[in-house]
Amino acid sequence: MRWKQYKRLLGDARPYLGKLALALVGAVIVAVIVPIVPLFVRAVIDKGITPRHYKVVTELVLAMIGISVIKAIGFGTRRQMAGEISIGVEGDLRQKIYNHVQALDAGYHERVSTGQIMSRATSDINAIRQYMMSLGWSVTLVLQVVAMFAIMFIIAPQLALIFLIAAPFVGYYTYRFADRFDPVVWRMQQNLGEFAAVVEETVVGIRIVKAFGREKDQVRKLTKDADAVYDAAMESINLRARFVPFFNLVPTLGLAAVLWVGGNMAIHGRLTAGTIVALFQYLFLMIQPLRSIGMIIAWGQRAVTASTRIYEILETEPGIADHDGANKIDVTGAGVHFEDVHFAYPDGGPVLDGVTLDVPAGSSVALVGQTGCGKSTLMRLLPRFIEPARGTVTIDGQNVSNVTLRSLRAQIGIVFEDTLLFSDTIAQNIAFGRPDASVEEIVRAAAIAQAHEFIEELPEGYDTVVGEHGYTLSGGQRQRIAIARAILLNPRILILDDATSNVDARVEAAIRKGLVQAMKGRTTIIVARRPQTAALADHVALMDHGRIVDFGTHADLWRENTAYRETLLSSVGVDEIKAAQEVERV
Repeated sequence: MRWKQYKRLLGDARPYLGKLALALVGAVIVAVIVPIVPLFVRAVIDKGITPRHYKVVTELVLAMIGISVIKAIGFGTRRQMAGEISIGVEGDLRQKIYNHVQALDAGYHERVSTGQIMSRATSDINAIRQYMMSLGWSVTLVLQVVAMFAIMFIIAPQLALIFLIAAPFVGYYTYRFADRFDPVVWRMQQNLGEFAAVVEETVVGIRIVKAFGREKDQVRKLTKDADAVYDAAMESINLRARFVPFFNLVPTLGLAAVLWVGGNMAIHGRLTAGTIVALFQYLFLMIQPLRSIGMIIAWGQRAVTASTRIYEILETEPGIADHDGANKIDVTGAGVHFEDVHFAYPDGGPVLDGVTLDVPAGSSVALVGQTGCGKSTLMRLLPRFIEPARGTVTIDGQNVSNVTLRSLRAQIGIVFEDTLLFSDTIAQNIAFGRPDASVEEIVRAAAIAQAHEFIEELPEGYDTVVGEHGYTLSGGQRQRIAIARAILLNPRILILDDATSNVDARVEAAIRKGLVQAMKGRTTIIVARRPQTAALADHVALMDHGRIVDFGTHADLWRENTAYRETLLSSVGVDEIKAAQEVERV
């Protein structure tokens, strides 16, 4: 085993040192008492049964019953404490992973699959729990074997030496087994993570899979990943099948040798009947611990591998975090300013190329441009989902990089293009940002977002539980609930990232009425694809290839800038073009 990783694995049990101490006490009690029992048997035979001293037999048997009761108490204590430690470590690690994953930046989640994270939070943690459960047992086995060997050397050194000859072979094969088993376990755990990722993607995207008739393709993909897991698991089984029988064979051969030599010594009177019976008991008692070596090593190897995979996540530093000395943001008017902002994703060219934009407090600006021009990227800079390569983003003159993330994001309400709802009631989804909101506040936010009417028509109203990701609702309904969620937060800054893209023109017209009210008194930035949405803003910034190429009111740009007009009309239908022409005539 890799000692550094193993030491770190044991360090996870540090909060439970008191329980660990009790588990070790119980383990020592069991380890000490088990080797004593054959000595009682020896004494009963040699000092009681053979000379017919029945009182001695009675006293020794009662003493055996007494120490057996003590052993049972030790066994129960060891098992209880080991169980509490294993469950505690499991819960702690799962909480650490959850908390840390929440703190990691969006870029990490774009690089690492959900399946890999879920695999670490489930199967890897289960492997650690299983090994933690065996810690006390491991101590018992080791001490038990050492004690029994010591007693055997005292009462029959020749026979103990015969059995001890097998120890180097067991040690060598134990090392070989551990060295070959570790990479197999690592590969199996990685394959499990990849398999979980495919399952998660297939389940979440089942509508797309069915819509494109790709069920068989996904089954083939799942089968391929399942086969990889199967191959690694079979290699693990093959290794155990090759090594574990050896751990069983050696003690049996030792027992045969002891029977042969010890039998001859007993026949010639060099061993008493009680001694030979006690020796046989010791040999049988040692077979089970020696047989368990392979299993315990396998558990340990898997736990170390699992711990390494878990700490890959826990030791990943968030790409976006509070800087030293960061203070809470002090928002008065909520004026937003982007100054010479540059940004590029790691796997592509520049997305923002020197953007400078001023959004005065309480005003609104719409960003318009073709797909990939940098609109959404610019918006992601404001709540610090990403950070600029060059330039600054400020709110009321305060650089967003120098304030705490919690205070910054508390001032910003966001409605994303891709709406995600949780498997909960509609009321709880709306109140996600403010769990303490009253029913009246939730209803008011829904009314502003033009969602109240359709919610009331649902079987359970606001208590209706939506399905996973909210797929039991239409796209427009999900979007309006997301808008209500942002409104309820009562933010100083509102970001609408293509927030009406999933609704038709009629529903959008209703939502716009609510947005006009929601935007009052707030600094608002809108990513717009439709003329009517762009018209909500006081000013419009036309973007192209990461730059702002024109700026003005919607009416002015619509009349004077052909590229602006074509950009907005390229993603709308006939009815919306007519509506846009109405806007032009105003």
